[in-house]
Amino acid sequence: MSTETFISPIQLPDDLLLGCGTSATQIEGGDVEHSWSRWCDLGKVKNGSHTRDSAGHWTRIDEDVALLVEMKQQTYRLGVEWARLEPTKGARNDAAMERYRYEIELLLANGIVPLVTLHHFTNPLWVEDQGGWAHPQTIQDYLAFVRYVMDGLGDLVSDWVTINEPNVFAYYGYRLAIWPPGKRRLWNMRNAVRNMMRAHIHAYRIIHERRRDANVGMAIHYGDFRAINPDKTSDRLYRRVAEHCFQNALLLAHTSGYCVFPYGFNDYPAGSGKFADFIGVNYYQPIRVRCTAKRKQAMIVPPDAPMNDLRWLIDAEGLYNVVKDIHSYVGTPIYITENGTADAKDAFRRKFIFDHLTQLMRARNDGVKIERYYHWSFMDNFEWAEGLSAKFGLVEVEPTTKERRVRPSGKYYADLCESRLLTP
Repeated sequence: MSTETFISPIQLPDDLLLGCGTSATQIEGGDVEHSWSRWCDLGKVKNGSHTRDSAGHWTRIDEDVALLVEMKQQTYRLGVEWARLEPTKGARNDAAMERYRYEIELLLANGIVPLVTLHHFTNPLWVEDQGGWAHPQTIQDYLAFVRYVMDGLGDLVSDWVTINEPNVFAYYGYRLAIWPPGKRRLWNMRNAVRNMMRAHIHAYRIIHERRRDANVGMAIHYGDFRAINPDKTSDRLYRRVAEHCFQNALLLAHTSGYCVFPYGFNDYPAGSGKFADFIGVNYYQPIRVRCTAKRKQAMIVPPDAPMNDLRWLIDAEGLYNVVKDIHSYVGTPIYITENGTADAKDAFRRKFIFDHLTQLMRARNDGVKIERYYHWSFMDNFEWAEGLSAKFGLVEVEPTTKERRVRPSGKYYADLCESRLLTP
C-alpha cells in the first residue's frame, strides 16, 4: 500500500496583489544605444547575445498585454528606457513616450496595476561617458529625466520604483567588472551607490510633488546571508560586515536618508525624512560567506542542494528570513519586486513559486506587511551578462521568431492568480 502526503491549499488574501515583472532593456529589443548595447558590441555577453535581439516587446505590446490578461495578472512591473527617451542630453523622444503611455493605458483598461521602474541598470551613452553614477552630475541628469517621465506618465501611474538594485549594479560594474562600466574601482563603487541614494531621495520628493497619492520605493537585491561555519567567530563577523555593506546600509539610506559606512560618514547628504512608501525586495538565493586569509567570500554548495540553471541555490526559507529582518528594521510595507528562477526545461519553476509563496504567507502570518508579489519574469529576456542563455520566463520566447508560448509554470501561476489558492 502506498501513502501520499496531501497539503491543504493556502488561501491567498485579497490584499496581496499578484503579478510579474520585466525591465525595458531586457525585453524591448531594437537598436537603442546605451551602456549595455555597447557592452554587447564589445563581446562581453555570453554567446554573443545582444540587447537588440531580446524579446521584441517594443513591437508586440498589444500581444504581450493580452498575455498578461490571459494569465490573470493583477499588477505588472515594467520599465522605461532612459536611452530611448533621451538618446542625447536634452533630446526628448516624445514618440517613445507616447508608446509607453499607450502600453500603460492598455494595462489600466484591463485592470492591471502598473509599477514603473525608472532606472534598471542601463545608462544612455552620454551619461556613461561622463562617468555614469560615479559622477555627481548624473544625479541632476537623472532627476531631469524623472521630471520628463512624470510629465508624460504621471497622470496615469501612481506606483514607481526609482532605481533597481544599486548594490548589484555597483558591485558587478566596479568590483567584479563583469558589467558596464567594467572598471575595478572601489571608490567609484562607493560613490555610485551614494549618488544613487541621493538621486532616489530627490526623485521621491519630485514624484510626490507631482502626484500626492504616489507610491514610491526602491528595489534592492537582498540575500539571506549565512556564515558557512557559524561556530567560527571570524565567519560570523564577516557575515555581519558583508550583509551590512551589501544591503542593510542601503536599506537605512534610502528609507531615511542616513548614510553610514561605507557609503557615508554618518551624514544625511540629501536631507533626513521618510523616503520610501514601500520596500522593494528582490530575492533569489541565500549568500553563504566565510573569512579566510585569501578569500573573504565563498559559496559552498552541498552536493544535493537544489540549484537552478545558473547554479544559484534555491532556498525559499531565505525569503522568509529576509523579509523578517527588514520588518524588524522598518515597518514599511514590502513588495516582493523580483523572485524567480532560471529553468529552461520548466522542470522546477512551479515548485519554486509554491515554496516561495508559502514562505511569503508564513511571513504575513507573522505580521510582516507584504502587499505585492512580482514573479521574475513575465517572459524570457536578456539576462545581462548571461545574455539570452538564461530562461526566467513564465512565457517562453522563441529566439528567432519571438513567438510566445505560456509555459506550464505560467499556466500554474495564472491558475493561482485566478483561484487565489496556493496548491502544490
